[in-house]
Amino acid sequence: MADRSNIETFNTLAALVFEQLYEEFPVPVMLDNDEIAQSLGVQGYTVREAPGFPGSKIVTDYGELLDGSSFRQFYQAALTWLQDEGLVREPEDRHFVLTSAALTALNAQPDALKEPLGKRLQGVAGKATSEAGRAAIAEAVGQVIGVAFRHFLGGST
Repeated sequence: MADRSNIETFNTLAALVFEQLYEEFPVPVMLDNDEIAQSLGVQGYTVREAPGFPGSKIVTDYGELLDGSSFRQFYQAALTWLQDEGLVREPEDRHFVLTSAALTALNAQPDALKEPLGKRLQGVAGKATSEAGRAAIAEAVGQVIGVAFRHFLGGST
């Protein structure tokens, strides 16, 4: 798979975050970092036994993105941006939930679509590996963010 730009990587990561939080809304959930990392093509995990749980394994660090940059650093920067822009909240340590603006955006059904944007993001992990899939993800994430910002500004969805 070819290297992705930061924007393509962000779009895929944001779509995966939106998908996971939309499916569980309104319950704050820990994001499935393994699914996100795998969807972004991250290679190499550092795994150790979970303290107090013999035989169980936990990931203590992730490898690099396809361009060689740190998955953990990019992941944290993307989550911080989504929080700063009012799309997700972290009401409990490492548990996230959609904001009302993000939920409004994911429930929006633009005229050109036959389903809400949130439904369109379902199964996004499998789409991230193809060029067409990444283009569809970019379009959907752009629409979600656009609708959310119109919501912030008091406009219609």
